[in-house]
Amino acid sequence: MIRSTGTLGPNQLAECRDRWPAFRDLERRSTQARAETIRSYDATRPGGIRLALRRLDWIEQQVAA
Repeated sequence: MIRSTGTLGPNQLAECRDRWPAFRDLERRSTQARAETIRSYDATRPGGIRLALRRLDWIEQQVAA
């Protein structure tokens, strides 16, 4: 049984990938969303990185829900 602690360690991630194929899909989609979000914000613009990080936090909250 995996308890939620907010983050998963390497062993817990491996167990999730093995036990639930849907977890792999969710992980892939989450990674794509992070990459797209970072690319969508201009890092040279003042506050651009901060905006991207806030957006990533929001995406992770949606995935966790």
